[in-house]
Amino acid sequence: MKNTGVKANYIAIVTGDVTMDWHVVRSEPVKIGKQIWDPDQWTTACCQRGGAALLADLITAVIKKLNLKKDNTYTLHQTGAPRGPVHSIDPHYHHSYALWTEFSSKGKRVWRVQEYLGLDRRTIDKEADWRRVVGDTDKANLVVLDDADLGFRDTPDLWPQVLKKKGCSPWIILKMARPVAQGPLWEQLLAAHADRMIVVTTVDDLRRSEVQISQGLSWERTAQDVAWELIHNPRVNGM
Repeated sequence: MKNTGVKANYIAIVTGDVTMDWHVVRSEPVKIGKQIWDPDQWTTACCQRGGAALLADLITAVIKKLNLKKDNTYTLHQTGAPRGPVHSIDPHYHHSYALWTEFSSKGKRVWRVQEYLGLDRRTIDKEADWRRVVGDTDKANLVVLDDADLGFRDTPDLWPQVLKKKGCSPWIILKMARPVAQGPLWEQLLAAHADRMIVVTTVDDLRRSEVQISQGLSWERTAQDVAWELIHNPRVNGM
């Protein structure tokens, strides 16, 4: 193609279910037989935007590097989920908890999630403004959706304009939790955007959705099972 010297502005939208992730960190596991009170043992917790908000922050970091290129520019629109301090019992958000521990990796000490502690699921107002995309536009080239089955899939008012307007054909990356291939969002995407959609899910969520996939045999057998189910099982192939 001939270079006209005109820059292209690519627009991405990242939205979906949002959680407030609480990272619980402690000095070391409590040893059996050790008395409960020990001033040398410490525990702390910090909060971070999770779900679709965390995805948006990750993609924003990538965009900062892409915008260093001279040919094109990249912008991102996301929800208005707050970045400031949130109380752990704030009823306006779902709260997710995980225990972090130090691990050794290639001679270095790194922090990783040791155990997922669960979700404090709340009944959130569907009309909450922070759940909507700020500066929503039907001109997006890419839409990234985090569907954790926490209400977004069942609330069309929260979906970006570009998903509902006829004639729009953005690329869509759908991160989907169980139950997979279900709900109004899935039906809308399948009907209008199936040819430009990439779905990301876990094999465990597939196994919990009436899909027969072997476990513990071999990677080859697991891959064959996934391929067969996606082709022949109407429960997940959208037929």
